[in-house]
Amino acid sequence: MNIGRKFNYLIISLSILLTLASCDKEVFTGIPDPAPSKYYQIYIQSKPNSASIYLNSKNMGIKTPDSLKWIPEGNQLITLKLPLYQDTTITLNLTGGGTKNLFVDFSMNSKNVGNLNLGSDPVGAELWLNDTHLDKKTPCVISRLVPGDYKVKLTSPLHRADSTNITVPSFKTTDLFITLEDTSKWVSYNTRNSPMVSDYIFSLACDKNNVEWIGTANGLMSLSGKKWNLYKTSNSILQSDFISCIGVDSSNKKWIGTSAGLFTYDGTTWQDYSSNLPDPHVTAILFDKAGSVWIGTYGGLVKFSTSTWSVYNINNSGLKENLVTCLTEDNTGKIWMGTPHNYINIFDGKNWKYYDNTNINSRINGVGKDALLIQAMAMDSKGIIWVSMVGPTGGAIVLTFDGSTWNIITGMSYFGGSYPLAMYSKGDFLIFGNYNGLSVQNNIKNSFSYFKTANSALQLFRLQAVTMDNQNNIWVGSFFYGIGKFKNGNF
Repeated sequence: MNIGRKFNYLIISLSILLTLASCDKEVFTGIPDPAPSKYYQIYIQSKPNSASIYLNSKNMGIKTPDSLKWIPEGNQLITLKLPLYQDTTITLNLTGGGTKNLFVDFSMNSKNVGNLNLGSDPVGAELWLNDTHLDKKTPCVISRLVPGDYKVKLTSPLHRADSTNITVPSFKTTDLFITLEDTSKWVSYNTRNSPMVSDYIFSLACDKNNVEWIGTANGLMSLSGKKWNLYKTSNSILQSDFISCIGVDSSNKKWIGTSAGLFTYDGTTWQDYSSNLPDPHVTAILFDKAGSVWIGTYGGLVKFSTSTWSVYNINNSGLKENLVTCLTEDNTGKIWMGTPHNYINIFDGKNWKYYDNTNINSRINGVGKDALLIQAMAMDSKGIIWVSMVGPTGGAIVLTFDGSTWNIITGMSYFGGSYPLAMYSKGDFLIFGNYNGLSVQNNIKNSFSYFKTANSALQLFRLQAVTMDNQNNIWVGSFFYGIGKFKNGNF
């Protein structure tokens, strides 16, 4: 090969080498990245469970027990938050790869306890915590409680036991004060402290076994000692749960008046007498001295004697109005009945007589003729008839009749400035359930007492039913506050 050709080969070879070197520089991307970091899984548990999990102050939306995944190595801040407890924060230095386990016992933190400062009226009440009796009496402090919900129960002589639930958080003292109902004179029963199904009471009666029968807006109830029973349309032949009146006859059979009929119950068997009524809405029940039953309805007066039913209305008798509001019997055996518009009707079995504001006393004319509802009637142990009359705008009067003369009770302070909604007579006692308060006439002591307040749980307001049991305790029924017992010896 000549020198010229060799030279050409050299130039070509150098050109190829330069070209290859140039290509290598075009694909170079810099310094290679370091090897990928290691990732971790952290399985987190706590006692108690359900603590919210935070990673580096961020809520991860999960609760214990659960796992955090794909967590890079290095220092990681784990915080657990549980209601009522102090937050717990732990720093994890993640190295070496794999799954890490974390367990937090909140109780190991000495700050995760709470205190309960407990007081009561009266002081000296015995204490139960979650149904466990403690050797403590109020006032007291229960220390180092695990955070959570507690049931606190207090008892004291002559007071109703009471209980409540309270939440105790950690690292603080929680105050609780409970006022126990004073039952030394009064005992209340309502939907908050007893099995009562309604606080709207319309009638009361006590039978020969000292069982109290209670007519409510939501059924008939009985109370014997501490045992309650409920009778409704769902478990009896009653056609309405609105119990308007109750009576107990000489055989201890209960007569139940409702807004949808008349029924009897002897403790075992129910009977329906509604078909004998001119109207299903029963307003009053009376047992006379001769053993007959008198029933007031929206459609007239009904008498049941032995096996005979008789109906009296404005078309076949001297009854002035068909709606009979109340009934009583005087000492001569005459039946007295009230109606909505002033009329006091009297029936001796044959003849009818009536009084209104034209022939009672001219002083009541100012209240308004044909405007007075006869609200309640009763005869006291002296043979005096008492009548409560209410006007359409709230005006009211109380009248008495001694057999010959009508008198107006001018001292309405006897009734707390209001008027009687219900009356009940037994022996020497005449009891008045007033719109505002309770009044008791005691003919033994020749006294008349008025009671405006009972106790913290019983409000003497709109007493629509009153009666007296076999132990001479007074029972009252309120339109809003359930029933109450006023213990004998306090009136």
